[in-house]
Amino acid sequence: MLKKLKQHWAVSTNELILILCTFAVTGTLTAWLSKKVTEWLSIDPYGFAWWAAKIIVLIFGYQVIILIVGFCFGMFSFFWRYEKKILSRFGVIKKQSGDANDNNKISIAIFASGAGSNAQKIIEHFRNNEKASVALIVCNNPKAGVLNIAAKESIPLLLLEKNNFMQTGYVSELDALGIDLIVLAGFLWKIPEILIHAFTNRIINIHPALLPAYGGKGMYGAAVHNAVVN
Repeated sequence: MLKKLKQHWAVSTNELILILCTFAVTGTLTAWLSKKVTEWLSIDPYGFAWWAAKIIVLIFGYQVIILIVGFCFGMFSFFWRYEKKILSRFGVIKKQSGDANDNNKISIAIFASGAGSNAQKIIEHFRNNEKASVALIVCNNPKAGVLNIAAKESIPLLLLEKNNFMQTGYVSELDALGIDLIVLAGFLWKIPEILIHAFTNRIINIHPALLPAYGGKGMYGAAVHNAVVN
């Protein structure tokens, strides 16, 4: 059950615990608040007004409380996405494709570890595209040339820390930026399972040879081509 929840919500074990704690605390606070409101209004128990007050607090108060409690537990971004989905289902806000860009373009995050020559070509290809654009550069190497490309092209950069990446996949950060598609363009770290589940069928890997036969340590750039020729 817990494993399915982790995969469904694309969160780590620690994040799942915080989410469940948020739901538990929110439920308790909402019940307490609804009781206090009916007492403060001096409404006859179980009458129409009593039930109306209870329902209003449970529906609207719950939504506010869960954001406050989620913020206290460090899970505000998760519950804000949760609230937006609920509001969109009721037609309060328009359903979004997952990005804050104009015209609901598909937002691409390029993962790269080196000079970024492929990243540059992808950026140029989608520069004036109406359907998609490169919204983020993700890198694991603080000395990589792709960082200069991100700066030159004025594209936001996300620099990864390995332990955090392997545990969380930076899923919350990618969601917060509205990323729809990940392109691995010379990215040398193994992708954690949590990120694969969060972006199922939304990850493209660029590699100049068949995998896994010509992958692994050192298999990038000219080394891959030489290995294939040999």
